[in-house]
Amino acid sequence: MKVVLDTGVVLSTLLFQRGRLNWIAGAWREHRIRPLVSAITTAELIRAAAYPKFGLSEADIGVLLAAYLPWTETAVTMAEEPAGFPHCRDKKDQEFLRLALAGRAEALVTGDKKLLELKGKVPFLIVTPAHLPGLIVS
Repeated sequence: MKVVLDTGVVLSTLLFQRGRLNWIAGAWREHRIRPLVSAITTAELIRAAAYPKFGLSEADIGVLLAAYLPWTETAVTMAEEPAGFPHCRDKKDQEFLRLALAGRAEALVTGDKKLLELKGKVPFLIVTPAHLPGLIVS
């Protein structure tokens, strides 16, 4: 199942290995989900991982990326969406919508309220991490 995981979901999965989202890493390692990435979402992940609040060194960030990127599929997104495609109120989050569209994802997984507002307005599901297990076929 192809999915787009927003930056918050990826960081929570990777940084908090005993947290509520740690099962997501197992799902990509077991090939039950295939996360999609783009150059822009990968750059966002690197930028967010470097926030001082996480206290990660460059080497730590490299380890995080090595635990995630080999399990992903890269999709090339377009600079603009097709006519009529909805826009997120947070322009930075628009890339996740573009990625899901370009990569033909079945779902965008997010906890972001501005993205969740677009449920039913795009040709893929937008779900919280709590709803993802019900979508995964074992």
